[in-house]
Amino acid sequence: MLFELRENSIDVSRKTSNSFPYHLHTHVEILVCTKGSIHAICSNQEKILFENDVMICFPNEIHAYKETVDGDAIMIIFDPNISEVILSTLNSGTYKNFIYNEEVTTLVKELLTLFQNGTNYPVIYGYLHIIFGKVLEKRECNHPMISVNAFDVAIRYISNNYTKQITLAKTSQKAGVSQEHLSRVFSEKIDGGFTNYLRMLRVEKAKKLLEFSELKIYEIMFESGFVDQRTFNRVFKSVTGMTPGEYRAYVTSKKNADCIL
Repeated sequence: MLFELRENSIDVSRKTSNSFPYHLHTHVEILVCTKGSIHAICSNQEKILFENDVMICFPNEIHAYKETVDGDAIMIIFDPNISEVILSTLNSGTYKNFIYNEEVTTLVKELLTLFQNGTNYPVIYGYLHIIFGKVLEKRECNHPMISVNAFDVAIRYISNNYTKQITLAKTSQKAGVSQEHLSRVFSEKIDGGFTNYLRMLRVEKAKKLLEFSELKIYEIMFESGFVDQRTFNRVFKSVTGMTPGEYRAYVTSKKNADCIL
Protein backbone atom coordinates (compact mmCIF):
# COMPACT_ATOMS: atom_id res chain seq x y z
CA MET A 1 0.00 0.00 0.00
CA LEU A 2 1.96 3.04 1.24
CA PHE A 3 5.33 1.70 0.06
CA GLU A 4 4.44 0.58 -3.42
CA LEU A 5 6.48 3.42 -4.94
CA ARG A 6 9.81 2.16 -3.65
CA GLU A 7 12.04 1.29 -6.59
CA ASN A 8 14.42 -0.87 -4.53
CA SER A 9 13.79 -3.79 -2.21
CA ILE A 10 15.24 -1.96 0.80
CA ASP A 11 15.00 1.55 2.20
CA VAL A 12 16.89 2.97 5.19
CA SER A 13 15.99 6.39 6.59
CA ARG A 14 15.78 8.55 9.69
CA LYS A 15 12.46 8.96 11.46
CA THR A 16 11.33 11.50 14.03
CA SER A 17 8.60 11.10 16.62
CA ASN A 18 5.82 12.09 14.22
CA SER A 19 2.55 10.19 14.21
CA PHE A 20 1.58 7.80 11.40
CA PRO A 21 -1.82 6.10 11.13
CA TYR A 22 -2.54 2.39 11.45
CA HIS A 23 -1.44 0.56 8.31
CA LEU A 24 0.07 -2.66 7.03
CA HIS A 25 2.21 -3.78 4.09
CA THR A 26 4.02 -6.85 2.80
CA HIS A 27 7.48 -5.63 3.85
CA VAL A 28 9.45 -6.14 7.06
CA GLU A 29 9.82 -2.90 9.03
CA ILE A 30 12.56 -2.52 11.64
CA LEU A 31 12.64 0.64 13.74
CA VAL A 32 15.48 1.38 16.16
CA CYS A 33 15.13 4.25 18.63
CA THR A 34 18.41 6.21 18.73
CA LYS A 35 17.41 9.16 20.94
CA GLY A 36 14.51 10.27 23.15
CA SER A 37 11.36 8.18 22.81
CA ILE A 38 9.15 6.76 20.05
CA HIS A 39 5.55 5.67 20.66
CA ALA A 40 4.96 2.54 18.57
CA ILE A 41 2.08 0.11 18.13
CA CYS A 42 2.39 -3.29 16.48
CA SER A 43 0.01 -6.26 16.51
CA ASN A 44 -2.06 -4.85 19.40
CA GLN A 45 1.08 -4.21 21.48
CA GLU A 46 1.71 -0.59 22.44
CA LYS A 47 5.17 0.43 23.63
CA ILE A 48 7.20 3.56 24.35
CA LEU A 49 10.62 2.90 22.83
CA PHE A 50 13.77 4.42 24.27
CA GLU A 51 17.38 4.34 23.06
CA ASN A 52 18.40 0.87 21.81
CA ASP A 53 14.80 -0.40 21.83
CA VAL A 54 13.81 -2.10 18.57
CA MET A 55 10.44 -2.75 16.95
CA ILE A 56 10.19 -5.44 14.26
CA CYS A 57 6.97 -5.41 12.28
CA PHE A 58 6.55 -8.47 10.08
CA PRO A 59 4.61 -8.62 6.78
CA ASN A 60 0.89 -7.80 7.08
CA GLU A 61 1.08 -6.87 10.76
CA ILE A 62 -0.95 -3.78 11.63
CA HIS A 63 1.18 -1.01 13.12
CA ALA A 64 1.18 2.72 13.81
CA TYR A 65 3.13 5.52 15.47
CA LYS A 66 1.96 8.23 17.86
CA GLU A 67 3.75 11.54 18.32
CA THR A 68 5.99 12.09 21.34
CA VAL A 69 7.71 15.26 22.55
CA ASP A 70 11.05 14.25 21.07
CA GLY A 71 12.56 11.18 19.57
CA ASP A 72 14.78 10.01 16.74
CA ALA A 73 14.97 6.61 15.11
CA ILE A 74 16.31 4.78 12.09
CA MET A 75 13.86 2.78 10.02
CA ILE A 76 14.63 -0.11 7.69
CA ILE A 77 11.92 -1.35 5.35
CA PHE A 78 12.63 -4.27 3.05
CA ASP A 79 10.95 -6.91 0.93
CA PRO A 80 11.54 -10.33 2.57
CA ASN A 81 11.67 -11.90 -0.88
CA ILE A 82 15.13 -10.39 -1.44
CA SER A 83 16.63 -13.38 0.35
CA GLU A 84 15.67 -17.05 0.58
CA VAL A 85 17.37 -17.16 3.98
CA ILE A 86 15.25 -14.30 5.33
CA LEU A 87 12.05 -15.67 3.82
CA SER A 88 12.56 -19.20 5.13
CA THR A 89 13.47 -17.84 8.58
CA LEU A 90 10.26 -15.82 8.71
CA ASN A 91 8.24 -18.87 7.74
CA SER A 92 9.88 -21.15 10.30
CA GLY A 93 8.89 -19.44 13.53
CA THR A 94 7.02 -16.75 15.45
CA TYR A 95 9.11 -13.87 16.70
CA LYS A 96 8.85 -11.01 19.19
CA ASN A 97 7.90 -7.56 17.91
CA PHE A 98 9.86 -5.63 20.54
CA ILE A 99 13.39 -6.23 21.83
CA TYR A 100 16.34 -4.33 23.35
CA ASN A 101 19.73 -4.60 21.63
CA GLU A 102 22.58 -2.07 21.78
CA GLU A 103 24.59 -3.87 19.10
CA VAL A 104 21.73 -3.54 16.63
CA THR A 105 21.70 0.24 17.16
CA THR A 106 25.37 0.45 16.18
CA LEU A 107 24.87 -1.73 13.11
CA VAL A 108 21.80 0.20 11.97
CA LYS A 109 23.65 3.51 12.24
CA GLU A 110 26.45 2.07 10.08
CA LEU A 111 23.90 0.76 7.58
CA LEU A 112 22.25 4.19 7.31
CA THR A 113 25.62 5.82 6.53
CA LEU A 114 26.38 3.20 3.88
CA PHE A 115 22.93 3.59 2.35
CA GLN A 116 23.17 7.39 2.21
CA ASN A 117 26.63 7.18 0.64
CA GLY A 118 25.36 4.96 -2.16
CA THR A 119 27.35 1.90 -1.12
CA ASN A 120 26.81 -1.04 -3.47
CA TYR A 121 23.92 -3.34 -2.64
CA PRO A 122 25.88 -6.54 -1.82
CA VAL A 123 27.33 -4.68 1.18
CA ILE A 124 23.90 -3.30 2.11
CA TYR A 125 22.34 -6.76 1.89
CA GLY A 126 25.16 -8.22 3.97
CA TYR A 127 24.47 -5.73 6.76
CA LEU A 128 20.75 -6.41 6.45
CA HIS A 129 21.25 -10.15 7.02
CA ILE A 130 23.38 -9.51 10.11
CA ILE A 131 20.84 -7.07 11.58
CA PHE A 132 17.92 -9.34 10.74
CA GLY A 133 19.60 -12.25 12.48
CA LYS A 134 20.22 -10.21 15.63
CA VAL A 135 16.71 -8.76 16.01
CA LEU A 136 14.90 -12.10 15.85
CA GLU A 137 13.91 -13.51 19.22
CA LYS A 138 11.50 -16.44 19.11
CA ARG A 139 8.35 -16.30 21.17
CA GLU A 140 7.78 -19.06 23.69
CA CYS A 141 5.67 -21.93 22.37
CA ASN A 142 2.96 -21.15 24.90
CA HIS A 143 2.76 -17.48 23.89
CA PRO A 144 -0.95 -16.75 23.36
CA MET A 145 -1.91 -15.95 19.80
CA ILE A 146 -3.48 -12.53 19.38
CA SER A 147 -7.04 -12.89 18.19
CA VAL A 148 -8.24 -11.03 15.14
CA ASN A 149 -10.84 -8.46 16.22
CA ALA A 150 -13.22 -6.21 14.30
CA PHE A 151 -10.75 -3.32 14.36
CA ASP A 152 -8.03 -5.47 12.77
CA VAL A 153 -10.43 -6.65 10.07
CA ALA A 154 -11.49 -3.07 9.39
CA ILE A 155 -7.89 -1.83 9.16
CA ARG A 156 -7.00 -4.58 6.69
CA TYR A 157 -10.05 -3.83 4.58
CA ILE A 158 -9.34 -0.09 4.55
CA SER A 159 -5.64 -0.66 3.78
CA ASN A 160 -6.58 -2.59 0.65
CA ASN A 161 -9.39 -0.26 -0.44
CA TYR A 162 -8.78 3.28 0.85
CA THR A 163 -8.31 4.68 -2.67
CA LYS A 164 -11.82 3.49 -3.51
CA GLN A 165 -15.09 5.03 -2.36
CA ILE A 166 -15.49 3.01 0.82
CA THR A 167 -17.83 3.96 3.66
CA LEU A 168 -18.22 3.26 7.36
CA ALA A 169 -21.28 1.17 6.51
CA LYS A 170 -19.38 -1.04 4.07
CA THR A 171 -16.40 -1.35 6.40
CA SER A 172 -18.54 -2.31 9.39
CA GLN A 173 -20.26 -4.92 7.24
CA LYS A 174 -16.87 -6.42 6.33
CA ALA A 175 -15.85 -6.37 10.01
CA GLY A 176 -19.09 -8.04 11.10
CA VAL A 177 -20.16 -5.32 13.54
CA SER A 178 -22.59 -2.42 13.58
CA GLN A 179 -21.67 1.03 12.25
CA GLU A 180 -22.13 2.47 15.73
CA HIS A 181 -19.75 -0.04 17.30
CA LEU A 182 -17.02 0.40 14.68
CA SER A 183 -17.36 4.18 14.79
CA ARG A 184 -16.91 4.10 18.57
CA VAL A 185 -13.84 1.84 18.32
CA PHE A 186 -12.19 4.12 15.77
CA SER A 187 -12.95 7.20 17.86
CA GLU A 188 -11.34 5.54 20.89
CA LYS A 189 -8.20 4.51 19.02
CA ILE A 190 -7.69 7.30 16.46
CA ASP A 191 -8.13 11.07 16.78
CA GLY A 192 -10.90 12.13 14.44
CA GLY A 193 -12.28 8.62 14.10
CA PHE A 194 -12.99 6.69 10.92
CA THR A 195 -13.33 9.68 8.60
CA ASN A 196 -10.07 11.28 9.68
CA TYR A 197 -8.22 7.95 9.45
CA LEU A 198 -9.38 7.47 5.87
CA ARG A 199 -8.32 11.01 4.99
CA MET A 200 -4.88 10.53 6.57
CA LEU A 201 -4.20 7.43 4.48
CA ARG A 202 -5.27 9.22 1.32
CA VAL A 203 -3.11 12.24 2.09
CA GLU A 204 -0.08 10.01 2.74
CA LYS A 205 -0.70 8.34 -0.62
CA ALA A 206 -0.95 11.75 -2.31
CA LYS A 207 2.28 12.91 -0.66
CA LYS A 208 4.16 9.90 -2.05
CA LEU A 209 2.77 10.45 -5.53
CA LEU A 210 3.55 14.17 -5.45
CA GLU A 211 7.14 13.43 -4.47
CA PHE A 212 7.94 10.36 -6.53
CA SER A 213 5.69 10.47 -9.60
CA GLU A 214 5.17 12.83 -12.51
CA LEU A 215 1.38 12.53 -12.44
CA LYS A 216 -0.60 15.74 -12.68
CA ILE A 217 -2.22 16.93 -9.46
CA TYR A 218 -5.75 16.11 -10.60
CA GLU A 219 -4.58 12.58 -11.48
CA ILE A 220 -3.03 12.22 -8.03
CA MET A 221 -6.33 13.35 -6.53
CA PHE A 222 -8.13 10.40 -8.10
CA GLU A 223 -5.28 7.92 -7.45
CA SER A 224 -5.42 8.83 -3.75
CA GLY A 225 -9.15 8.27 -3.40
CA PHE A 226 -10.41 11.85 -3.59
CA VAL A 227 -13.09 12.77 -6.11
CA ASP A 228 -13.36 16.54 -5.66
CA GLN A 229 -10.52 19.03 -6.20
CA ARG A 230 -11.76 21.46 -3.55
CA THR A 231 -12.02 18.73 -0.92
CA PHE A 232 -8.62 17.35 -1.90
CA ASN A 233 -6.96 20.76 -1.51
CA ARG A 234 -8.71 21.48 1.79
CA VAL A 235 -7.95 18.12 3.40
CA PHE A 236 -4.37 18.04 2.12
CA LYS A 237 -3.67 21.53 3.48
CA SER A 238 -5.29 20.74 6.84
CA VAL A 239 -2.84 17.84 7.27
CA THR A 240 0.37 19.25 5.74
CA GLY A 241 -0.12 23.02 5.99
CA MET A 242 0.39 23.27 2.22
CA THR A 243 -1.67 22.80 -0.91
CA PRO A 244 -0.72 19.84 -3.13
CA GLY A 245 1.02 22.21 -5.55
CA GLU A 246 2.97 23.89 -2.76
CA TYR A 247 3.97 20.50 -1.32
CA ARG A 248 5.30 19.28 -4.67
CA ALA A 249 7.30 22.49 -5.09
CA TYR A 250 8.66 22.11 -1.55
CA VAL A 251 9.86 18.49 -1.92
CA THR A 252 11.29 19.24 -5.38
CA SER A 253 13.31 22.21 -4.09
CA LYS A 254 14.50 20.14 -1.13
CA LYS A 255 15.71 17.37 -3.47
CA ASN A 256 17.53 19.91 -5.64
CA ALA A 257 19.20 21.43 -2.58
CA ASP A 258 20.32 17.99 -1.39
CA CYS A 259 21.79 17.27 -4.84
CA ILE A 260 23.83 20.49 -4.71
CA LEU A 261 25.20 19.51 -1.29
